[in-house]
Amino acid sequence: MWPNTNRGEHGWSGWLFMAIRWQSSTPVARTAKTAVTAVALAAGCWAPIPAAADPTPQTVGNALLATTGGCRAPAREAVQACTAQEVVTSAAPVVLDVLDPARVPVVVLGAGLYPDGSIRPVLDARLRAAKTIADRYPTAPLIVSGGVPRSGVTEGAAMTRWLTSHGVPPDRISTEQTSTSTASNAACVAPMLAAMNAYAAVVVTTADHLPRALVEFRLATGGARPIFGAAAL
Repeated sequence: MWPNTNRGEHGWSGWLFMAIRWQSSTPVARTAKTAVTAVALAAGCWAPIPAAADPTPQTVGNALLATTGGCRAPAREAVQACTAQEVVTSAAPVVLDVLDPARVPVVVLGAGLYPDGSIRPVLDARLRAAKTIADRYPTAPLIVSGGVPRSGVTEGAAMTRWLTSHGVPPDRISTEQTSTSTASNAACVAPMLAAMNAYAAVVVTTADHLPRALVEFRLATGGARPIFGAAAL
């Protein structure tokens, strides 16, 4: 479960709102870092390691949207409206610096394989983006999601093979290989996140696919945990 979510206006969302509002009148680097610190202290779960990436106005703004209001609502229209306000970026979400990355899985969405079961460039780009985040946050687990086999190889199996061949330890990877669409990616991964007791999740996919993927994952998880995104550019 997302830690200490219901702490009123001075909890996670209250401190994050004040930090974002405050940044408009101060230098970006200083205010973004201060926003992350304020959020972590308010949540009572400051990560015991130095931040691995510098937050930006875009990633801090996305954090505000992902953790509050419509992005965690039960209605599709509300989630779509909230998600549409986010800035699509390849930068790692600030949640990985605020919370323990070991409780924030990085979810890589599959894409169609070649007939021989090998990976197409679009999926290679998603995996490289996820690998960049995985290298920066070495305790963050990875989930790969995708069925639709070609020559007996599912997208999930192909992604797992790619990641392990690029140095990711197999025990960091959970493989989902029955889904056949973005909605079923989300439906299949949601119980995995619950079983992992994840605080949040980071969905990695291509930029044009990310908003739709965020909507489906936010609906599938029912607001139980914030869903963040990172785009493969």
